[in-house]
Amino acid sequence: MIDAKTAALKARNYLVEIVGIQPENATIEEVEVNETDNIVLITLGYWVSMQQFPMVMPTKQKEYKVFKVDRDSGEVLSMKIRSVDVNK
Repeated sequence: MIDAKTAALKARNYLVEIVGIQPENATIEEVEVNETDNIVLITLGYWVSMQQFPMVMPTKQKEYKVFKVDRDSGEVLSMKIRSVDVNK
């Protein structure tokens, strides 16, 4: 059985492989151990460049993903978009 730290590392490695970002650009935002379902939910954040118009400097936007990691196998079961309301 894996702990929350190992689950976070598994989620980060999965994000790096799927999205193609550098590992140091992924930040751990939330960790939730769900013993009933035997999973760990990990929220990771990372910055992406947004180019809206060719003549304007690119801006950066932080994106968030939630990963469901199986506590027994350490397998990432899902990756979902996590929206965050920055006005709260």
